[in-house]
Amino acid sequence: MDLKAVKKLFTGFCSTCNKEVAIITKDELKKKKESRITNKSAKQKARRAQQKVADILIKALMLTPEDFESIAMGQSGQDIRLTEAARKRWPFHAMEVTSSLNQSVWAKFTQAQEHAKKQVNGEVPGNGRAILVFKKNNTPLFAMVLFEDLVEAIRERTRFPI
Repeated sequence: MDLKAVKKLFTGFCSTCNKEVAIITKDELKKKKESRITNKSAKQKARRAQQKVADILIKALMLTPEDFESIAMGQSGQDIRLTEAARKRWPFHAMEVTSSLNQSVWAKFTQAQEHAKKQVNGEVPGNGRAILVFKKNNTPLFAMVLFEDLVEAIRERTRFPI
């Protein structure tokens, strides 16, 4: 069988959109549906990322698990809430954590900045510095902060005068 004949077997014409479309078997369709991540799995994945971030901060800052509260999925506000003790040691109070980047990193960081605005306005406690911690499958955690906030946090911790 030549290539044109094979292509003809596996393509069809969609009358709705007037385009040539690929035809797949029911088994192939079933495999594609099964490979998608369920909503429950996505929430578990995000929760594990939040807990990993909290664990790293707890160990690095020598605090207790109560100081970094990982918030349940679906609740409004930042993903990890900090106690007063944690806010004294960690300079980025508006924390957003994501483990899948369906939205762009910029959209997620904007969400963290919205949490920071609430802190600046006095609606919730915090210093108004936003941080986005993100990862994809099989990658380490990355962080995104405003450069000015990073410099200010370093200056505060090293006590350099202005």
